[in-house]
Amino acid sequence: MGSRADMTDGLLAAAGHSELIIGSERILRLFAGYNARMVGEYRADEIRKIVEEAEENKILILVSGDQGFFSAAKRIREVLSDYSPSVMPGISSVSYMSACTGIPWSGAQIVSAHGRNVNIVSAVRRNRVTYVLTGGNAENIIETLCRYGYGDIEVFAGERLSYMNGRISHGTAGRLSGRKFDPLSVMILINADASSDVPSGIPDAEFIRSSVPMTKRFVRAAAVSAMKLRSDSVVWDIGAGTGSVSVEAALAAYEGKVYAVERDERGIELIRRNAVKFHTDNIMCVCGEAPEALHDLPAPDVCFIGGAGGRLGQITDAVSRMMKDSVRIVITAVTLQTLTQASELLEKAGAEDISVSQIQVSETYKAGKYDIFKAQNPVFIIEAVLKRQK
Repeated sequence: MGSRADMTDGLLAAAGHSELIIGSERILRLFAGYNARMVGEYRADEIRKIVEEAEENKILILVSGDQGFFSAAKRIREVLSDYSPSVMPGISSVSYMSACTGIPWSGAQIVSAHGRNVNIVSAVRRNRVTYVLTGGNAENIIETLCRYGYGDIEVFAGERLSYMNGRISHGTAGRLSGRKFDPLSVMILINADASSDVPSGIPDAEFIRSSVPMTKRFVRAAAVSAMKLRSDSVVWDIGAGTGSVSVEAALAAYEGKVYAVERDERGIELIRRNAVKFHTDNIMCVCGEAPEALHDLPAPDVCFIGGAGGRLGQITDAVSRMMKDSVRIVITAVTLQTLTQASELLEKAGAEDISVSQIQVSETYKAGKYDIFKAQNPVFIIEAVLKRQK
């Protein structure tokens, strides 16, 4: 914390006995007057050099934040491991904010936006209480929540906690939108309607649609199941259409990213609108034709190809070049020609665990007083795992 009054007696005693104190300039100002040489540095490798060259024996390194949560302390401890450093914990901003507001952090989701790209909307969607270390991104976090339909959630914003000029603001995200926040800010976001459910086979009518093609409900459920997503998966959805597969993949990979690649600008607009409707801020729209549109994307863990525009071979080549150690590929096909081509391409690329399923769906419709089944076109689902050759 930023006040000496909120530091432990053990830390202050250690500072009094130290001959060399290393830390950021902001932290060192709190220890002005101590009988020790002060060196301003926060980068782990540079701190290692200072320690190696130091003539002093009693060295104290001051690091802000909680040493167990995305802290520089972890890296500093690693680079100084041969010195067997000991770590003295302090009061974290999360604990301090909880004490000030009376909102327990037990069971809450705690995320850090300090130098990290965090799916804040996805976290809020799934958790009733979310603590956020804003890392100077408080304004962007509030604006993102409002843009994705969470303008009415309850927000507590703590700025410069423990300092004399510290304050805590309370209101909805919408009311706090447009305000400036101190870079040293912690937020509590409360979503009374939070749900961690991962829906599968969302009814087609729930998506915002137009004439742009869409993978239908039961095929989509089977395809997403075949993708075997983790919570942090990076997904390519090639030929994303209206974004129905992207949405369901994003709901499952809530800590990851889904790159929705679509060449039709009308489709891109629908994907954006559906991402907002389903509170999935981890969908990244990519307007362009594959494989050219794939070149600047991070390597995928899973690649779904729902529309190849006659360029399936070029797309699978690009996936094989850009993947990490392995990638799971799921392809949907409605023609025998596409099924045959996909199977041959995957076999030629040395893919493993190739399997093909056919899904045929019939749904009822009213004909007078009768219910009659109407069949949809059969769809083939091709699954495979492509591994980098050693």
